[in-house]
Amino acid sequence: MSAEDGDTATIFSANWEDVGVAADVHETEDAYQVTIRTTKAQPGLVLHWALDDWVQPNDANIPAGSTKVDKAAQTPFPADGTAITVTFKKHGSPNRMVFVLKQGDTWWNNEGRNYIVQVLKPDVDSISSRVLEIEGKATHWSLFQRFCLVSETLDQADQLGPDGMAFIFTWLRLSSQRQLDWYRGANQQAKDVAHVQKHVVERIGDKVRHSSDRWNRYLARLALAGLPRGGGDGDQIRMGILHIMRDHGIREGHRPGIEEHFLEEWHQKLHTNTTPDDVAICEAYLAFLRSNNMGEYWRVLWDMGKLTREKLASFSKPIRHEPKHLPHLIGAMERYLWVLKTTHAGTDLDSSMEMAKGYMDDDLRWVLFDILKNRHEWWVPGKIADARQ
Repeated sequence: MSAEDGDTATIFSANWEDVGVAADVHETEDAYQVTIRTTKAQPGLVLHWALDDWVQPNDANIPAGSTKVDKAAQTPFPADGTAITVTFKKHGSPNRMVFVLKQGDTWWNNEGRNYIVQVLKPDVDSISSRVLEIEGKATHWSLFQRFCLVSETLDQADQLGPDGMAFIFTWLRLSSQRQLDWYRGANQQAKDVAHVQKHVVERIGDKVRHSSDRWNRYLARLALAGLPRGGGDGDQIRMGILHIMRDHGIREGHRPGIEEHFLEEWHQKLHTNTTPDDVAICEAYLAFLRSNNMGEYWRVLWDMGKLTREKLASFSKPIRHEPKHLPHLIGAMERYLWVLKTTHAGTDLDSSMEMAKGYMDDDLRWVLFDILKNRHEWWVPGKIADARQ
């Protein structure tokens, strides 16, 4: 859509709820007007911004009261809560504005990927070629880096319409189906993995609710189905496995105890790159602890995560040993499984119910918990039909 005869058209819109900032781009007959506003009171907030790949803007584009810093400009948000507006003439306009936010000594940078306001409408080829190049050539790559790039690309894809959002859906579906690498020389702390998963889920959820294109909303909803929930207590993933090992006499590092190579190797993976695979590993480990049948371990690994001996050994922190039968760990591992599910298992019925129960009335909540408790009974399909009504 373009603007003529003095009219304006909104060609880009984004809302970053986690930092309380939103942006719009309006097209007039001869210019693009970028408006960045706060959605909540944030005294002392400063916009640290530049053009394209951090090119310092010209003086003509910098609002009054701004200062130049290195390759950027810094513009304070007005104390009365009004917005910052930057205008670019169509001739010579940048492709995009990039920015981060500063408040005192605190910075927000969109998980290291910057916030982007797309001034000129991109095309699908420019987005896809950039993603494919990074996916194919990055030497340090994992779900963490992929979700950061999804978050960075999402607003541009939404601006493109269904073709752009279909690319996001296809990209994430290939990832969830293990057609793209989850482990390629990258290490991330569990708390950072949990945070970025939650961030990208919330951003795509925002597109489900607020995208102006109904097909974009539909495709964004489909994309959510293949994402882990995120959030939860990421630190507890890292520390929980250590506490289990220490509390139950399992050797860890230089600490004396039962030699259990499987737990030591899994512990190293959990510390450096936790993923939804860890839910399948924990379920398989519990199946083995309950049965003392190694066949159950390998069956559950395959059924839940399509994991094989070769796949486990290919992790950046490989798991090469089979577990020992230590049934005294069953209770602790059942509790640890819940920790993993709160971060990784967004499609798991139990964790989804726990997260949603506060938004239901008492009758519906009782019915749904009854269904979950008796999920294998013959009468459950009829009960589900009643609950939907």
